[in-house]
Amino acid sequence: IAPDAEIYQTIEIKEHSSIWFSVYIFSSKNHGKLILGKGSNIQDNSIINTLGQIVLIENRVTIGHNVIILGKSHIKNDAVIGMGSILEGDCIIGNNSFIGANSFVKSGTIVPDNTIFAGNPAKFFRKVNEKEKLFFKQGQKIYENLTIDYNKQLI
Repeated sequence: IAPDAEIYQTIEIKEHSSIWFSVYIFSSKNHGKLILGKGSNIQDNSIINTLGQIVLIENRVTIGHNVIILGKSHIKNDAVIGMGSILEGDCIIGNNSFIGANSFVKSGTIVPDNTIFAGNPAKFFRKVNEKEKLFFKQGQKIYENLTIDYNKQLI
């Protein structure tokens, strides 16, 4: 967890996960929880307001820079939430799915596995291809390695 991240919410963080600089995690309802799965990362300047609910981010997920998550969400394994996107509550983002940068995901949206949603409001764009799946995994690995390198510098 970056030293300037502000966390005013119960969180559960699995191994090899990271919360980067100027991230703000809180609940305007004074309860709720963020669960951050193994190898997942929340990048700089993102804001998560659990709204008193559970935000579940599974394994190897990338939450890009400047993302806002508002309320209950379930982001499944190997998903990527593009920079500057906003997710309203009750969203489910499927395995290996991608939310395009600066997209607005309306409340109740269900993004199927292996799909790209983009726009305002976000809607189906196309299926994720195998080359993109590998690219997303490389991006997640970069942040996992940055976490290891950063922790070494603190010791």
